Amino acid sequence: MRDKVKSKNKIISPIKGCPPIVWLILFFAVYYGILFFTLIPNSDEVGFYLKYSRESLLYGITQWDAPGNHVFYIFLSSILDKITGNILIGTRGISCLFALINIALVLKIGGKYLFAGDKEAVYFACLYGVSHGIAEYAVRGRGYTLCMTFFLTAIICMLGITEPEGENRARYYIGLGGSFLLGLYTIPTYLYCMLPIVLYLIGSCIRDKDAKRFWKLILCAVVTAAAVFAVYMPIFICLGVPVKYPLEFEDRYRAYFGYKTLSLFVKAPLETLILGIKEYLKRSSQYTGSIPFENVVRGLAGEMIDIFRFLSYGLTGIFALLTLIVSVVGIVIARRKKTHVAILL
Repeated sequence: MRDKVKSKNKIISPIKGCPPIVWLILFFAVYYGILFFTLIPNSDEVGFYLKYSRESLLYGITQWDAPGNHVFYIFLSSILDKITGNILIGTRGISCLFALINIALVLKIGGKYLFAGDKEAVYFACLYGVSHGIAEYAVRGRGYTLCMTFFLTAIICMLGITEPEGENRARYYIGLGGSFLLGLYTIPTYLYCMLPIVLYLIGSCIRDKDAKRFWKLILCAVVTAAAVFAVYMPIFICLGVPVKYPLEFEDRYRAYFGYKTLSLFVKAPLETLILGIKEYLKRSSQYTGSIPFENVVRGLAGEMIDIFRFLSYGLTGIFALLTLIVSVVGIVIARRKKTHVAILL
């Protein structure tokens, strides 16, 4: 009887004998490929490439002019640019590649944790892939799609960690820490993506009264924090040395000579590092501002409408209805399967 239900839930593949994940990725490869060559580059992409990606690998991971420097994306983009020698591929190639990986990850989350059959999971992945923001940034030469990859990976690891005993969870802890590390290395505001996952994991420990899992998560957090500090240290050093020794860097181009920077850093490493962190925070705060809480509450409804409009190419009502239907169906199925995913949705 169960096999009959499962067979009804399976989607018919347009390519005989081809699993849904293959033809779905082929479809989005064509869709994103069209956008790849037809979407006009914006100022962020052009500036991003001219300022960072076309430079050396060392330059990209040591410079921090503003929060728009998506460090890990720069590193990968620079490698691709050096390999291909093509500006468009070097700028957008990484985003497009990881956008297709994201489709596979969404399909996995939908098929394994949310829905009973392939059909609903494919609908779920399609709704995700064609959303305006997802589709546009799938080909924009920025680090947002890369962060989405790490967010989806973290969700899979989170659900793996909270599965019943008997599973080999070590890989999930490593995957969770790795996704947090690379997400923060790409964009510091990835912290907002981490927050619901961390809260869910803490809640699961309290719900299951699992102290062992809680301490494993604490260890994972400590190791991840240390790794994040380590990968950002070259930036802190390169920001701190000119502040500590301003006369040595009157000519801005001399600041890029790594040997000179290191030779000055070892003279007063701790003080220089602290100055670098302060300079990093100073530059980050130049592009942020505070909003009174009452203004946030007053404008929340309008912001939500704007988000729906952005995601749905202006079809706000239709997209909101589809999102509501998918969310309700997902919650009902999740509760029936007792996977506790309803809280996440």
